[in-house]
Amino acid sequence: MGETLDKAVTLKKSAYYPQVAAIASYWRNGDSPLADSNDFENDHNAALIVQATWTVFDGNKTRSRVGQAASEKRAHDQAIREVKDRLRVDIKSAWLNLGVAENTIKTAGDAVAQAEENLRITRLAYRQEAATSTEVLDARTDLTDARTRYYQALYGYLDAMAVLDRAVGRTTVYEKDLNTNP
Repeated sequence: MGETLDKAVTLKKSAYYPQVAAIASYWRNGDSPLADSNDFENDHNAALIVQATWTVFDGNKTRSRVGQAASEKRAHDQAIREVKDRLRVDIKSAWLNLGVAENTIKTAGDAVAQAEENLRITRLAYRQEAATSTEVLDARTDLTDARTRYYQALYGYLDAMAVLDRAVGRTTVYEKDLNTNP
């Protein structure tokens, strides 16, 4: 598209210069199918026409047309730069979000390990009658919450990976499956 706009500017600038046209033709006249005999001596005819046109004053129409074409070219170039900048930001943001999601998984995994250990200790204390059943249920609830946060972190990671894939133009496995006909 940019190359086409460059050529449009050049085309508009061409109105500053004379336009030259040349037309040539050749023909035969005659009474026979080969057109080689007639009542006149000119059975072979040719013509050459050269025409030059140059608009000396056009009320600055050419200048405004060239300016408009150049402005369209600049607008196109600016739009391309904006798309590239936005894409660069989207990719960087997706990459950073992926890093955050990885850290969240690690943190959630550590929380699951701590909740499992807390449940183990609370069960031991319950067996020795040092803890109540409510404390065991609370420890079990804490473990369930920790596991839920862990799986949410995994989901966040997969979501961040999909956003990154989309930002860099990769088709994810799930999109491929959706685009195929059963």
